[in-house]
This record gives sequence, C-alpha cells and structure tokens, in this order.
Amino acid sequence: MRKLLLARICLCVACLLVSRAGAATTYTTNGASTDFEADTWGGPLVADMVSGDTMNIRAGNAIILDNATASYTGGTFNVGNTPGDGSFGTFTLNSGTYTTSAGINLGGSGAYGVVNVNGGRLEAGTTFYVGASSSAEGSSLVVDGGKVESGGLFAINYSGGNASVRLESGNLTVGGEFRIGNVNGTRGTFTMNGGNVKATTSITLAANTGANNDTSGYAYINGGVVETARLIVGSSAAGATGTGYLRVGPGAAIIINGSQSNELRATGTIEFKLGAASTAENYKGITITNTGSNPFGVAAGAKIMADLSDFQGTIAGDTVFTLLELDASTAAVGTAQKTNATDALQAVAAAQYTDGAFQYDYTGALSWASDWKSLTLTVHTTVTPIPEPAATAVLLGFLVLAVFWVHRKGAKDPIR
Repeated sequence: MRKLLLARICLCVACLLVSRAGAATTYTTNGASTDFEADTWGGPLVADMVSGDTMNIRAGNAIILDNATASYTGGTFNVGNTPGDGSFGTFTLNSGTYTTSAGINLGGSGAYGVVNVNGGRLEAGTTFYVGASSSAEGSSLVVDGGKVESGGLFAINYSGGNASVRLESGNLTVGGEFRIGNVNGTRGTFTMNGGNVKATTSITLAANTGANNDTSGYAYINGGVVETARLIVGSSAAGATGTGYLRVGPGAAIIINGSQSNELRATGTIEFKLGAASTAENYKGITITNTGSNPFGVAAGAKIMADLSDFQGTIAGDTVFTLLELDASTAAVGTAQKTNATDALQAVAAAQYTDGAFQYDYTGALSWASDWKSLTLTVHTTVTPIPEPAATAVLLGFLVLAVFWVHRKGAKDPIR
C-alpha cells in the first residue's frame, strides 16, 4: 500500500493530470525527465487510463519505458508537441509494450519528437506519423531491436519539414501505405541497415501527386529485407520538382509481391550499389513477383543508375549482376514502357581499387534482357600487376646505365 502511494506521488510530480468528469483525460509530462519503470508505469498511470485517453510527452521531456506494459483504447500518443517551443520530447522503449488503438505522432506545433525503440513493441492501431505537422522539423524514429507496428498509414514526413527513420535491426510492419515524403513541402528519409520491413499496401517515395509539388522521399536500403505489395518511386505530377530516390545496397533484398503495377515515375531514381564483396551470387536487388499486366512501369525522365565506387572484385573479365528480376510467370515490362525503360539507363562511372600487388579497373554497363524480365549490370574487370619497389629500382638502374652508355658512346664516336 505504501509503495503504491509513493508511486502515485512521484507520478503526480512528473505529470499534469487533467481532471475529468466522466470524459477522457490527457496525460501531459511537465517534469524535466520521467522514468517510468514497471512499478510506476504499471501502477497509477495505466490504472487510470480509459478509452479515449491521450498521452503527451511535452518538448523538453524524456520518458523511458523498461519492462512494463501500457495498452489502452482510443487515445493518441504524442511525442514532442509543445506549441512553439522549438525543442523536442523523447520516448525510449527498451523492453515491454506500448500500444494504442489510435495513432502515434512524433512532433507538432513547433516542437519535434524523438523515439528510440531498442526492444519491446510499440504499436499504433491506426496511423503512425514521424513529423506530424508542418513545423515538426527534425522528428525521428530509430529502431534497433524490437517491433514497431502501424495499423494504417505510416508516413515520414506527414506534413512539412524534414523527418527521418532509421532501422538497424528489428521489425517495422505497416498495415497500410508506407510513404516517405507525404505532401508538398515535405522531405522524408528512410535508412535501413538491417531488419525487416513489411508494407501491406505500398511503399511510395515522394507521394504527393499535386501539380508543381516539391515533395521528396529518400530511401537507403543498405541491408535487410523489404516486402511490399507495390513500389512507387517519384512523382508523376506536372511541374513536380521534388525527388523520389531509392538506393538498393549490397546486403538488401526488396521483394514486391502485389498485383498492381509498380512505377518509376518522372522524378524518380533507382540506384543499385555494389559492395566490396559483392558477387553475382550474393547480390539480391529487387525481385518482382507481380501478377499484374504492367509489373514495372517506367516514365519518361526517370533514371536507373549503378554505383561501383565501393566494389573490390578481383576476378578479371565480366561479372553479370542481376539487379531487378521479374518472376518467370510475370508479364514483361509493358510495351509502352520499353523506350522509357531503355532511356532511363544511365552511364556507369568507372572505378578503381588497388590491394598493393594489383590494380583493378572497373567499367560497367546496364542492360535489359531481351524478354524484358530482368535488368543486369555487367562489370568488366581489368587486372594490372603493380611492380615491386625493388624491381622498379632495378629497372630504373638499368635505364640510367643505358642512358650513360649511350652518352659516352656518342662522345667517343661523334657524328661526322
């Protein structure tokens, strides 16, 4: 009993509990820092929550959740939402579970939100917005273990400014659309170094289709596995100035398994990047098992690129990497898209690597297969031995002696 009373007192110091008379309550943190451990989080705060309650982590405040469970119905979870404050609120989940049947918003009204998930489970029943308002500049989500789930739209950045998400390990599951850059004036960045992403409906980079929009979405998929029903990169809007950019790194696999057409739009770019140890067998790239009539549409102005700058292959001759592959049962790239798909292929910049004994020079070329069911990168490697320093010195010595001998011979036998 004494422990429960002490827990209630500590919580009242950290939180402003707005009184209610039969209505939903908003819990707002006002203290400099609030550390909810199992006893306090599972005690007065969750015990008092009812349907419709809202939890606000004000800018300038931090909450850490360790080995506790908070689950409630109908209340929004807001991280960093002080009007005009300009600072940020932080929520860290190390273990345990935080779920709401409503939405989760990071940043709003001049403040921004930072969420770190190192374990446990963080779930929004409806939407999950990283950068929830036009002034939520700098909001971010970092996942390095555990699970993050959204029942509906997951957006980076939902409304204005810049926002980012980084997935190191763990799982990100989206029950609806996954948008990276959502409306005019937004910029969203997604970096994935490991883990798994599943998007039920689609993944869209630079989602706004309004005329003259400048929405930008950047995705750097360096490792892990991405599964989605549909992929859209770039905008098709007239006069659009934003960018949709997708980079597929050496350790990444993107699997597209829906029935709708995928689109590389006019402002979109897909770049395939080889790693130091990339081989034809271990490079995964993009696989499309789409059963629709136009599995990979390419618009005029779109770009497809390859980057050899990190490559360190040591086998002379040609190595063929499959970057994008359509399932054998899938129709080829649509007839109307073939010219655009060919024009989209960009020249591959040459690269070089040396290991002290040999110099390796790389040139590459992108090409579509004759049946338009795969996109490949052919890398030609030229290997040149690097002379040993001792051998170089001997050669230079012989050269000096030869020049000296010719000079003396000329002096003794001048041309008459």
